[in-house]
This record gives sequence, structure tokens and C-alpha cells, in this order.
Amino acid sequence: MINRCLFFSVVLLIAGTVSAQKLFTGKVVYEVVVEGDLSPIVASAIPEKVETTIREGMIREDILGQTLIYDGEKKTRTVFVEGGKRVAVVQTLQEILMQEKITDLAVQETDESKMIANFLCKKAVVSYLLNDETIVQSLYYSDKIKVGEAYQMNTIFRNINGFPLEYEIYMKGARLLFRAVEVQMEKVDKKKFLIPKGYDVYMTED
Repeated sequence: MINRCLFFSVVLLIAGTVSAQKLFTGKVVYEVVVEGDLSPIVASAIPEKVETTIREGMIREDILGQTLIYDGEKKTRTVFVEGGKRVAVVQTLQEILMQEKITDLAVQETDESKMIANFLCKKAVVSYLLNDETIVQSLYYSDKIKVGEAYQMNTIFRNINGFPLEYEIYMKGARLLFRAVEVQMEKVDKKKFLIPKGYDVYMTED
């Protein structure tokens, strides 16, 4: 009996280790396609490409001039604010849920799929209410890229069973399409997920 218990303990330990090793570490580079009319000032601020960095269940997004870090283990989202002084706002999942203006979030899976950056991606349609307006967005995701629970702090991707490699957002009458053009597994320096010196840290309360 002792040997059998020991055997199953070892099996569970190995299974847990293998599962943990499946978390993706590397980067995803998206091209940004703008559809619609934007003012020249706004259009000039939109880059041709943006990069998302992933390491051990953490995600760093550098998008449209803003940096966000999602930590699936700590259940926090850090938003870096640049202005008169540099501030890092650390929000817990409970705080985000309390402040969220998005309601009635629903995800509809479809039978559509396509290849993006050498990954077979499934299509899903996300709908929600924002300021009493119904928003519908489509996205393609891969269930082969595991990031743990990091995106639980991102409303739109919260209930997606994978990692988005193509998605859209709307701003001021225009549609911005983000499509992955590179998915690269590589070592990522943990410093990219730390708050740099010179930032005032503000912890929100639950």
C-alpha cells in the first residue's frame, strides 16, 4: 500500500510538472490594420506592429502607447501611466470586476477556423454591453498557446479557451485589426514584468 501510494504521488508530481511546462514563454508580434477614418494625429500614433510578451503565466502588452502586465498567479493587472509623473497602478481581479463597465459578456464558438502564424485558430464571437450599447467583436484563437489564467483580468478574452492570434477593437469610428505575424518561443527576461525604478506604485483596494 505504501509503495502504491508513493507511486501515485510520483505520477501526480510528474503530471503537474509536465502541465506547468506547457505554459508558453516567448513573444507574439501582431500587425495592425486600420479600417475606417481616423484623424491624422490619431492615425500617426497607431504603430504598424505591436508585441505581446509571455513568461510563466504572465503577459505583457505594449499596445497603442500603453503597457499592461497581467499576472495569472497573483490575479493582478498592472497599468503603467505616463504623465507628469510615472505611475504603476496595480489592480486585483476583484477590483477590476467591481469597476468594470462591461456587462452581459457572452462568447459564441463557431465552426470557422484558419491558419494564423502557423497555428490553426478557431473563431469565436464575443458580445457585451458597454454604456447600454451592444458591442460585437470576432476573434481567432489557438488552444495550443497556454498562458494560464493571465487573461482573467482582460474582459474581452476572459472566457476564451486559448490565446487570441487575431482580434479587433473599435475606436472613434474605425476598426483596428490585430493579426499575429510571428509567434516565437524564446527566453524572456523576468525584468520585463517588474515595475521599473522611478514609478510610483498605487495599489487599488478591493
